[in-house]
Amino acid sequence: MSRLGPHGQRAAELAALADGRADLVLVEGERRLADLIGRGFTPEQVVVSEGRVGLLPPLLRSGPWPLWEAPAALYARLVGSRSLPGASGVFRRPRSSWQSLAKDRLLLGIDGVQDPGNLGALIRVAAALGADGVVVGPGSARPWSAKSLRAAAATSFLLPVLEIQDWQEASGHGFSLATASAHGGEVPEACEWSGRWLLVVGNEGHGALARGRPVTIPLGRAVESLNVAVAAALLLSRISSAMGPRLPA
Repeated sequence: MSRLGPHGQRAAELAALADGRADLVLVEGERRLADLIGRGFTPEQVVVSEGRVGLLPPLLRSGPWPLWEAPAALYARLVGSRSLPGASGVFRRPRSSWQSLAKDRLLLGIDGVQDPGNLGALIRVAAALGADGVVVGPGSARPWSAKSLRAAAATSFLLPVLEIQDWQEASGHGFSLATASAHGGEVPEACEWSGRWLLVVGNEGHGALARGRPVTIPLGRAVESLNVAVAAALLLSRISSAMGPRLPA
């Protein structure tokens, strides 16, 4: 184990991972690290808050990766959170492409969602409720930033996450677009969902800018709209159910 100083090059390199632009990302929390390791992902290094090394589970303490102990203030600065999870791991993020989605039939698209907490929650919803992958469009937060990963609870590693600049790419790869609309769209159960679909959700203020079949969840008690992650969860669940069971690969 080595000591991580607040002014060294390694601390600066770790701090630079927070914006999600690099190939390496920082994943917080001992349970998330253990889960990713159990799924075959190997951290390139593990950073532990001062005084927590002896409390680490054997899996994290005795692995082949370098182990760094950081002063509590430095650790809090690196992870950007005062609710310290004790340990964080540096992982190489998976790379996705349209080719990696070639056999999928239901994707969640994220259009102009700038809040990283909402974006991470959407990835978590997609992983839990039937989406085969996530497509992040222009104007959205970065899915691999520290804040997005925290909100996604690292589920970003469990399904393909693809960043694009133009929604027309989807139709070029065999996907039809459906867009979440607060009002005026069809209810999912009334639609035909044969083929391959990309459900696009946008921020609450402006909705999705992508153009596709509008689908709507009817709301009661004069409620105007839902949080984007809640709306996506309801729509994905209903669309996935309407599509029926997946055929064996």
